[in-house]
Amino acid sequence: SRTKDNFFIIGSNDENKILASHIEETEQSRTQKTGKVKGIRKDANVAISFVYSASPEYFFDFEKSKMTRDKWEVLDIKNGEKDKAKIAKVWKTLKKDKVEEFKKIIVEHMKEVHKDNIINLQCHLDEKGVHFHGLVSCRVNSQNGLKLCAKEFYTNKTLAGWNKDIRARMLKIGLEAKKDEPMPAIPTNKHHTEQAPELPNAAPKPKV
Repeated sequence: SRTKDNFFIIGSNDENKILASHIEETEQSRTQKTGKVKGIRKDANVAISFVYSASPEYFFDFEKSKMTRDKWEVLDIKNGEKDKAKIAKVWKTLKKDKVEEFKKIIVEHMKEVHKDNIINLQCHLDEKGVHFHGLVSCRVNSQNGLKLCAKEFYTNKTLAGWNKDIRARMLKIGLEAKKDEPMPAIPTNKHHTEQAPELPNAAPKPKV
């Protein structure tokens, strides 16, 4: 297992604590004139995760490992030792400078578009391909202060803005999206979201 090779770039694995602080800040911003704090629905979608990656040829030297894209696409760790060995051979050609280069633009992108909503960002080097997981709380501004609303946070407009930002950064390191991807469905409690933990007491790990 290469799980030990995963590492946090922003935040930590204590995402429950960080998310709880975001929720508390949101509630405090919604303090009414009477002094009463307007709470957050217990079934509210409070966070969304993103996965960032690039073509395997960007991270690995396919020529050196005698690998092709077609062969790579059908390899699967679950298929057994034979596929694991082939994947391991490719991983020996990992371009660490490219991982750092990609990491840099992801950090810049998240800080630019998600700002104080960032919970954490982690680099995964323990699976077939190099990828990064970003977790953000879906806080938006309203007339009554901050509020957690996935449907307002994750829209066609916001997604277009995020894509425009990250694609411009990727072009600088030689990466380009082949075509515009259709917008994924708005998240629900069952997909890509975190459930709000109880406050102020310590909460169980949020469910995805």
